[in-house]
Amino acid sequence: DEDEDEEDEEEEEEIHAVRGAAAASSASALAPPLQRSAEVGEIAASRLSAAQAAITEALGLPQELLECLARWEREQAAAEGQWRLKQSRMYLEFEERKRRLQEQQMGQRKKLRESCDAALRPLYAEGAAVCSELERLLVGRLCRLCEHAPAAAVPQQMLPGPLARVSAVSFGQFESPLRAPGGPSRVLGAVPVSAGILVTLSKICDRNGIAMLPASDDPLAGFSRSGRGATEVKLPLRLLGARVKLLTEAEAQAAQRPADQRTFVVRYAGGEHGGPVEPVQILPEGISLAEYDISFAAGAAALRVEHRTDGPVRCRAEPAALKFPPAR
Repeated sequence: DEDEDEEDEEEEEEIHAVRGAAAASSASALAPPLQRSAEVGEIAASRLSAAQAAITEALGLPQELLECLARWEREQAAAEGQWRLKQSRMYLEFEERKRRLQEQQMGQRKKLRESCDAALRPLYAEGAAVCSELERLLVGRLCRLCEHAPAAAVPQQMLPGPLARVSAVSFGQFESPLRAPGGPSRVLGAVPVSAGILVTLSKICDRNGIAMLPASDDPLAGFSRSGRGATEVKLPLRLLGARVKLLTEAEAQAAQRPADQRTFVVRYAGGEHGGPVEPVQILPEGISLAEYDISFAAGAAALRVEHRTDGPVRCRAEPAALKFPPAR
């Protein structure tokens, strides 16, 4: 074993000796080219200065002035070269400090993120379990949105608000908090929420029983400036009882109108050859027109009806039947 160790050490020494000789030979081989390049640079600089001096002498200026000018140019080049070197060093120092600071910040952010994940992961797991239990109890149930806290004795048909269905229960996290979108000031009050559990409500029909227009079918969904045009409403769970009344099965069946009465139908006259379009009849009957905005701005084929509080509803435009005078 000792003989084998000695042989290994001798082999390593031979390898180091060969590598050192190769490095020395490469350095000696590189020295002459570098020296020759320096000499070539000096020769080129001297030739250039001689050519410039000959050109300057052709101007007929005094020799003392030319010597003073050459001396001043050398001093200027040397001084500016020193200050440029200092400026470059300062810039490199700043860049090095910036790089080190960025590395330090990245390390601190990574450490904070890992510590945050380790600390909040159990809390988020418990929140997910709570949301699953709430979804089992709430998702799919019909409710009525209210302007004020609903009383238990008030029938659902007397509550002024759209009919909605609970569609999801979620909660915000540290890096992606959930916030309730702004709603009309009279109805939902633009409740600010950054944490806690949020309940998502999908509007089914407005307070008059007209079906709501889904966001996928609404070309102006992305241009709404308020929350009233949103098909989905998000409310914090702690305020759900003050803004929503959950309906029983009997109340839910009574709240849903027949399918033929869920579309806002506007029978109109005019519109020929670019003329104005005027609504003549509204179906279903008994609806107050003061609650709706009816727009034929894009023509009769692009009718848009929007409840002033609840949002856009499904609508259809039909030409009114023409009444011809009786034949004589």
